[in-house]
Amino acid sequence: MKIVSAVSSDYPAILAINQQVQRVLAAQRPDIFSDQKIASIDKEYFEILLASNSHRVLTAKNQQGPIAYTILQIKRIPSESVLRKRVYLVVQQLAVYQEYQRQGIGTQLIKSIEAIAEQVGASAIELNVFSYNKKALAFYQSLGLGVQSYKLEKRINN
Repeated sequence: MKIVSAVSSDYPAILAINQQVQRVLAAQRPDIFSDQKIASIDKEYFEILLASNSHRVLTAKNQQGPIAYTILQIKRIPSESVLRKRVYLVVQQLAVYQEYQRQGIGTQLIKSIEAIAEQVGASAIELNVFSYNKKALAFYQSLGLGVQSYKLEKRINN
């Protein structure tokens, strides 16, 4: 297994992994996520990500092809901001085919993300995890990620 930058021909496999995740999300939060087979990453957007200077798409591949992927955004806060000038990475998506989970692939992806963070001079890596996703939360915490903020919700029955 190796982790490499994604290429255009990886799109079908990445889409399949993404759709597997979409089904899990829709089962957990049908009020937010559609259970339709709608790509949250369409081909055009995928190509934009591959060409972008502010994004990286990595894929973990075995002999059969991609079995996991991550989409990263490099965020640069300018010195004119009310926030301190800094660079950080946002993990927009990280997914591993279910049958390959708990084999160290996610850990290797995080290590690759950390290497990119060092290359671009990032001071942090940030990502979001749904509170019901205890498995993912425990995984990220085991790798040293901690809570930065909370996003609260009150559901309104309409």
